[in-house]
Amino acid sequence: MQSTELTDRQRAVLDYLVEFAIVRQKPPTIREIQEYFGYDSPNSAVSHLDALERKGFIRRSGDKSRNIELLDRRTSRSKPPPSVE
Repeated sequence: MQSTELTDRQRAVLDYLVEFAIVRQKPPTIREIQEYFGYDSPNSAVSHLDALERKGFIRRSGDKSRNIELLDRRTSRSKPPPSVE
């Protein structure tokens, strides 16, 4: 059985996804996630998205740039999300 517990960074990325979707009415791109968290490479953002998808928090489909779908588990936030404005 796979663990569904999130690391601190995975939780931060999930909180960012939720807040971004609320504020902008669409999911962020990988580049936007990369820039927000200051990653040197988009692969860092992708690896966190992979983990969130494996753990059942998001779903991604196709090759669209905004292909992140938040699933029902997204409502279990541990703290207020970061501001995306």
